[in-house]
Amino acid sequence: MPAPYVNKDKMEMMNKPNLLPHVKNYWFIYGNEGPRQFLFMWGTQKGILKVNGHKVSYPDYFVVFWGYDPKEGKLVKIDQPMKLDFPPKGPFDFKFSDNKYFLKYGDTNLIFDKFYAEDDNDGVWKLAKWHNEYRHFSGKLFGKSISGKAYVQKVEAKSPFSSWNWLRFQGKDVGTLFQLLPKKTSLKFNGVIYPVKVSSDNGKLHLQSDKVDLKTTPYETFTVNFSGLGKFRYTEFLVEIEGTVDGKKVHEFGLVEEARGLIV
Repeated sequence: MPAPYVNKDKMEMMNKPNLLPHVKNYWFIYGNEGPRQFLFMWGTQKGILKVNGHKVSYPDYFVVFWGYDPKEGKLVKIDQPMKLDFPPKGPFDFKFSDNKYFLKYGDTNLIFDKFYAEDDNDGVWKLAKWHNEYRHFSGKLFGKSISGKAYVQKVEAKSPFSSWNWLRFQGKDVGTLFQLLPKKTSLKFNGVIYPVKVSSDNGKLHLQSDKVDLKTTPYETFTVNFSGLGKFRYTEFLVEIEGTVDGKKVHEFGLVEEARGLIV
């Protein structure tokens, strides 16, 4: 079994990448205002890795920025390797000041400020370490005004990536589910935990229990493929969520992530 990576510092979004061999460093920002959604991700590591067919090893980062606008449809702004400083100052900017994050690229200029949730911020699981923040955001997305909720994450992982399902929505109701296949899992809905059974098929999740009946319907998608010591892909589905939780009707828009394969 590989030795755990060594980083005893408190994880923060603005931590520089951990350059021990094969430690995967990535930053993940997901935000939405109803069906308008976006994902901005970048990551790097020392070692053998290809992402969407491109070799990526520090100081190169692989960067993905895509989203959906109901009038414009799917918009992919970045899907390529880039040499970045940290914090990035070009070709996109990401900085922290006055307890706010600022993200800017082209016709997108977003500010992430007040928290809408403050639990589950930090975690360690086997050989992975992460920091999450849950913030309101506003500004311009693809040149149009937007105001919504965002999930902001920094991860260091030396452990193998293996298959999972992940669901997140963050509108009037906030819900999240993470399932390492084939394990049992739970839905966290407005702070309450509900054990559920999950079936999945290309972004179509069905969560069921005596108190939960939720289904997701995908309306847009993007896939990121990894290759190196193994092969791994994760597909992001923007979804509509409908059903009930503990007698309450739910209608939200969110994200399903289906990860399949194994990469070390």
